[in-house]
Amino acid sequence: MKKLYPIFIFILLFACKEDNQPENNTSSAGAKNASFVEKNTNETILNNDFFQSFQYEEGENVKTKILHIKQKETIFSKSLFSNSEMQISDEKGTWKIETKAHELSVKNNTLVAKTKADYDHEDTYSLYNIETGKHLLDYSYNCMTVRIPQSNFKRYIGFTARSNSNNLLKDYDADVIGIITYASETETLKRFMVKSNAEVNKTTPSMELISFDENHSLYESNQLLYLMNLTQNYKPEDLNFAFAFKFYLGEAAEESAILIEIKNDIVDLKGAKFNDKVFQIKEL
Repeated sequence: MKKLYPIFIFILLFACKEDNQPENNTSSAGAKNASFVEKNTNETILNNDFFQSFQYEEGENVKTKILHIKQKETIFSKSLFSNSEMQISDEKGTWKIETKAHELSVKNNTLVAKTKADYDHEDTYSLYNIETGKHLLDYSYNCMTVRIPQSNFKRYIGFTARSNSNNLLKDYDADVIGIITYASETETLKRFMVKSNAEVNKTTPSMELISFDENHSLYESNQLLYLMNLTQNYKPEDLNFAFAFKFYLGEAAEESAILIEIKNDIVDLKGAKFNDKVFQIKEL
């Protein structure tokens, strides 16, 4: 579902430069080789059992991963939308993922499971390490990525809004408007719960990465940050940047932002800048 809010420009300490260099996305290809259909008066169930091949980069090398996918998609007769569940395992059966998703892809060496939304929700994504199958994070609509060129290093920052299509906040209190996740290419690093009793949009906020170093490069409307001066042999003290989320309050759509810095690869929640009369942020 398409967002209604424009991406904003947030300036802090240094001006962020943007370039048109494209992201080196990976590709996938495959074919469904077995399927059958179950029908009743209210729904149609499609069952697919197939293998799919994904190519991805590891450093300077290109690797191929073959995944075994079992998909059950339920299509409702009076709706244009469907529910879809997937069971995903690697070719050797060393790991297995069970998730709600309509389609799979690979980007930034990471497996992406996408759930398509109806008109009242937002498309929702789950990221997994493609080598181990480990779950990294969930997010709605979009997430931010930090990378070191020609390496596997990544940091992901995602926001799961109330409007996510997988109802991922169902076990949280009604004043929880979203979950912030900070993850690496191999594991979840930190998660934070964002609360508000104000009239705040329940969709994914506008978001932006902020660089403190002129050697860094920002792309994709400041949602992709390349740490151009670093290599795979980085040190935690080399990882310093920030990210911001922008929300809209009430009928007047008054803007209110949350700004959080990453210092030495650690989320600095104590130094976060936001209106504490509107938001509360707590580590999970």
